[in-house]
Amino acid sequence: MRKRKNNTERKNIDDIRPGKVAGFFDDIGYEINSELINKPSLCITCINDNDPDQEILCNLTRYDQSDAEGFKCQIYKKIRS
Repeated sequence: MRKRKNNTERKNIDDIRPGKVAGFFDDIGYEINSELINKPSLCITCINDNDPDQEILCNLTRYDQSDAEGFKCQIYKKIRS
């Protein structure tokens, strides 16, 4: 995962009491808010979209590529019509 430029409003894992740590954090320890991750249009046509078993993997894939020009997903499967 890449380092994000704006970390001023995000919690760092070092600032959270050990018993209160929950959720996901990037490689430098900042909290990832999954509600703020943009969903590429490719995801809307994927069979895994809104699948609770794939939600974590999908969110982390989207987050990791959020600064990239193109979006690529290794588990993408097109919805059959």
